[in-house]
Amino acid sequence: MYKINYDNSYHLRYRQGQRGDVLRDVVSQKYIIGMRLLLLGIEHALIQAKNEGAQGEGTLVDMLDEIRRLAARGAASTVLAVADHLPKIMENANFQPQVVE
Repeated sequence: MYKINYDNSYHLRYRQGQRGDVLRDVVSQKYIIGMRLLLLGIEHALIQAKNEGAQGEGTLVDMLDEIRRLAARGAASTVLAVADHLPKIMENANFQPQVVE
């Protein structure tokens, strides 16, 4: 179970930069969705690594909670920016020629 920190400084700063309650609520929803998606991916990767045999002292299994905490902390600083810019990035990617090497 992951707990999303609504009091995260990145989230609050981004939220306060919006005009009006509706836009602030949209930012919070983007933050929640982005954090859920990112942390689900991280959890999936951790479970796979754990199932591949990481056992014993000082291994991945012993550090799972710390890895989760650090991942959530790092994700908070990028989730909102990506959520805001992703539609623009995808739109531009659709119109630019693809180079295949």
